[in-house]
Amino acid sequence: MIQGLIAGVVFAALIWFFDLPLAAGAHPFWAEKVIWIGAPIGLFAFVITNRFALVIQAILGFAVAALASLAAVQGKAIFAASYAENALAGQAWYFGWIGVCAGLTLFVSTGTRFISPKPAS
Repeated sequence: MIQGLIAGVVFAALIWFFDLPLAAGAHPFWAEKVIWIGAPIGLFAFVITNRFALVIQAILGFAVAALASLAAVQGKAIFAASYAENALAGQAWYFGWIGVCAGLTLFVSTGTRFISPKPAS
């Protein structure tokens, strides 16, 4: 489990270093914030769901990231079309990016369970 937490922190640091949310469409003002809010949520979800089957945990992380990315893309489009008047669309854009970071962190952390050896019972 510790390998997953380390992988999640390293993943968050890498996406922060390369500023990937900004490159993928996050607002420049909060592109870094969504990483440091979403990554701990993803790590907490990894710890909570660690008892689940490996495939279920991976699907959960991917599904959260995919659905949150849909919310972020739609929120951005509606927010821009409303000339920054639609606050709900702006919140969907912001919280969608937090969900993307949380889901991807959970997914990457789960990936370490594929490669780590099973404990002897």
